[in-house]
Amino acid sequence: MNYSFPLADPRVSYLARMQKRRILCRYCPFATDSAFDLQNHLCTHAFTKNTYQCDVCLKFFSLSTDLLTHFKTQHN
Repeated sequence: MNYSFPLADPRVSYLARMQKRRILCRYCPFATDSAFDLQNHLCTHAFTKNTYQCDVCLKFFSLSTDLLTHFKTQHN
């Protein structure tokens, strides 16, 4: 008997490989394939020092981009 097996869908195998390479945040469900992105993400957690403060409402933010977004959406 000669059995033939269909070839695997290349998209499925690519996705499976990418899922294996994911770097997971140990504090939340965030996942990425970039160590740099994970480092940036870790700054958003409460254990990091909040260093950016809004001059108008005095709220603190971990990332400068979050402060900028806050300012544009809340005070403009």
